[in-house]
Order: sequence, then structure tokens, then C-alpha cells
Amino acid sequence: MKKIIIIYIVFIYFVKFSYSQWQQTNGIEGEVVNCLSVIGVTVYAGTENSGVFFSNNNGTNWTAVNDGLPDLNIRSIATNGTTVFIGTNNSGVYKSSDNGANWTPVNSGLTSINTLVVKEANIFAGSCNGGVFYSSDNGLNWLAKGLENMCVSSIAINGNQVFAGTWENCLFISNDSGNTWTGIDDLSGITHSDITSIVVNGTNIFAGSCTGVFKSSDNGLTWVAVNSGIVEWPYVT
Repeated sequence: MKKIIIIYIVFIYFVKFSYSQWQQTNGIEGEVVNCLSVIGVTVYAGTENSGVFFSNNNGTNWTAVNDGLPDLNIRSIATNGTTVFIGTNNSGVYKSSDNGANWTPVNSGLTSINTLVVKEANIFAGSCNGGVFYSSDNGLNWLAKGLENMCVSSIAINGNQVFAGTWENCLFISNDSGNTWTGIDDLSGITHSDITSIVVNGTNIFAGSCTGVFKSSDNGLTWVAVNSGIVEWPYVT
């Protein structure tokens, strides 16, 4: 009996320890958080209906920073040095260089922005029904970079390669910084999948979709599903 009690206590300890690794933070409970980004020790969170929040103590406390934002539906956040860029649902791109105390529009006609990727002074923006846009001067001016009439949900950069994930039209790859695009409409047998996120890790490219995760190790030429341990959404067949 003594051994059983000891084993039980050890089991309870490890269960408690395993669940203690995540803690709910204060200040944005109940909000739908669409995106996160970090500058140093400052964490930025973009929410569905309440704008931008920031924390400088690892998420213990959050402060809303929305001065100058007409649209509080934040779809994406990206950083370049001490400058923060946000993409909004209806009002394009804004930037701040003072930790979000003030926001300045850098739109040039951009409206619904789903995703932003920043590399030095270069920014790629994915829009809904407007395709991909590019700025080489921190958002002062924007150029259309193709995939018009598509809803671009995610973008990743790997050198001169740009990967763009879309809703309904799967994945596109550009080998010349977005000037021309090649469509990949079959990821390991899954056709016309909605691509929700893309990330580059060394020589591997990962694409998240509504049908799982896919990986390419040859610059996007071929893809394999890597879904071991991932539970499907109930309605995905």
C-alpha cells in the first residue's frame, strides 16, 4: 500500500508539472489573437476586434496600443528593427516606431491584408482578392506582385524565393522575388488545399493547411505530408 501511495503522489506531481508549463496571461482574456511578434523583450499581439496589445514582461501584463488605428481587426504583425508593421482587415498597413504609441498608415491603396513578411527594408504583403504587394522602402510605396484576385493567406521568404499560400488555390512559388509565380496545386496528393501558414527552417519549407502539414526539402519541387501526431479537424475528410 505504501508503494502505491508513493507512485500515486509521483504521478500527480508530474501531471501537475506538465500542465504548469502554460499559463494564461492577463489583459487579453477572451480575445481572438490572430498574430504575434517580438522585438527584444516586447511582445506584440494582434486581436480580432480590439486592436494591438503589447507586453514587456513576458505576457504577465498587456497594454492596448491603438492610437491612430481606424481598424481594430489586426490580421498580421511583422517587425523590422524597432519598427512594427501591422496588416488590418479593412484599412491596409500601419507602422509604429514608438512601441505602438502612435501608428502611421503606409497603404498606397492597400486594404485587406492577411499576412506581412519583412526582410530588412523589403516588405511583402498578402491581401485578400488583391494578391501580393511589395515595398522596398519600409512601406512608403507598394508594387503589385501578381496573384491578383486570389486571397493570399501566408508568405515566407527564402533568399530570392518567395512562397505564397492562398485560400482555395493552394501554393505558389517565385524564384525572382515575386516577379513571376509557379503554382503548386498538389501537395502529396492533396489538391487545391487552403494554405494557412508557411515557414522556412534551413533547407526545409513547411506549409500548414486545412488538411495537415507538408514539408519540402527541395525548394518546393516536391512535398510530403508530415502529420504524425496531429489530429484532424472533425470536418476534414
